[in-house]
Amino acid sequence: MKKIRIWLLCLLGLLAGAAHAADFTQGVSVSGSVATVWFKSNVATSWVDVHYRLNGGTQQNLRMTWQAANARYEQPVAAASGAALSYFFTYNNGSPAYDSASFAYTVGGTTTTPVTGGGSDPVVLPVGSGVMTIQLANATGGAYADAQLYWAIIGYDPVTHRLSHVDKTGRLVAAAVADNGAANALARNGQTYANYFSALSEASWVSIPKISSARLFISVGAPMYIKINTAADGSTGFAGPDLGNASDPNQGVTFEWVEFTLDDSGYHGNTTRVDQFGFPLRTRLIGNDGSDRTLGETESRAALFAAFEAQAPSEFRALVQRPYRIVAPAKGAFKAGQAGGAYFDAYVDQVWSHYAATPLVFSAEAGTFRGQVVGKDFVFTKDGLAGNLFIHGKPGTQAIFEGSGNLASGSAQELVLQAQITAAFNRHLLLAVDPSQWSTPASYYPQAPANYYAKFWHDHSIGGLAYGFCYDDVRGQSSLQEIASPKGLVVTVGW
Repeated sequence: MKKIRIWLLCLLGLLAGAAHAADFTQGVSVSGSVATVWFKSNVATSWVDVHYRLNGGTQQNLRMTWQAANARYEQPVAAASGAALSYFFTYNNGSPAYDSASFAYTVGGTTTTPVTGGGSDPVVLPVGSGVMTIQLANATGGAYADAQLYWAIIGYDPVTHRLSHVDKTGRLVAAAVADNGAANALARNGQTYANYFSALSEASWVSIPKISSARLFISVGAPMYIKINTAADGSTGFAGPDLGNASDPNQGVTFEWVEFTLDDSGYHGNTTRVDQFGFPLRTRLIGNDGSDRTLGETESRAALFAAFEAQAPSEFRALVQRPYRIVAPAKGAFKAGQAGGAYFDAYVDQVWSHYAATPLVFSAEAGTFRGQVVGKDFVFTKDGLAGNLFIHGKPGTQAIFEGSGNLASGSAQELVLQAQITAAFNRHLLLAVDPSQWSTPASYYPQAPANYYAKFWHDHSIGGLAYGFCYDDVRGQSSLQEIASPKGLVVTVGW
């Protein structure tokens, strides 16, 4: 870690002149209980100091750290929701040094001086008759024209609970099996598929109504192939891309998606790497309260492919499936029967053996758990309450990577417990890291075996936040964004 040097404010006051507004942009990004003050320079800056007070306390004067992934200087501050943060900067432009104006920010609230969140430029969102606007931005650098970039929104009507799609005018339209054979249907390998896609050249934004369990599908070069079907209970469903099926028609399509729900309590959504990476995405969530936060990847697609092949352990490099995607472990080389199919198994044996003799005690958002292996099962209690919570039998490699099987079964309380243990396995925290440090990202992935696919996306995402596996939201490490009063979501398609 780089050492942070503390500078004397009196000396800075003597040396620093007045800042120029055009020299920089700045703001505060919040993740969990950490507020990151950032400074993005437009001039010849080689160092930046931040001077801040938390809740009117003692002023802290720190040298900020350059974060290449975000192309800005940053300083994290531990700050709970509602905390008042006041700050200003001292920075150089060549040889001269300058002091900025003062800024104020309330964590979880609004700023008292305008800031642009997430390092993004100001944006004017179009407004329609829906609850919020979703706008797509083509940042493929000419690799794909707007006419070659496609989007569709598929989810559930919160009133009728029927599968529906949002058309380019913002209407929520019920899906039907007949859509597979409609006049505009897509055809591939002798099959026809419902076509709910619009090109960016037709519509680059849409004002959407409330919708549940939705996906914003995005593809380049061609639309995706979505089959509408009838479930066993008679309800209407759909078959999305199945990367475990070699004959799936989307194997030859480069795509991504954003998962979200828009309901009475606001917007709740995230990008995801749980199944695959197709191309870089950034989501910028803007609230009616002035909040503005961006998450996702800033590097190019080529750079991310190259970095994965250079940085991931050798057994994970087989997950690269050029030219289309990088797949998640259990979708590729770590499937049952493949070379990595038993990747976690010896580690699981060690964990079960250790905790047969020694109890595991850890605290999480849901409470304090105490467990020990009894026979084949890992048996827990929570907060000293009566009744046991179980992981029945040893989980296999695929169950750990995908949070499935005996890591996704039982009561609601057991599911909470199993999510914590799944995350601990993927991050290699069991045995190696004291449970008091399980909420500290710097402690994650200390040694193999671990989910180095997930680690890569954390290492290459804004703020280190990503959905690298299904329970990456455990201890607040996912790309989830939520806001009670959303104004809009800008989704940038990178390349």
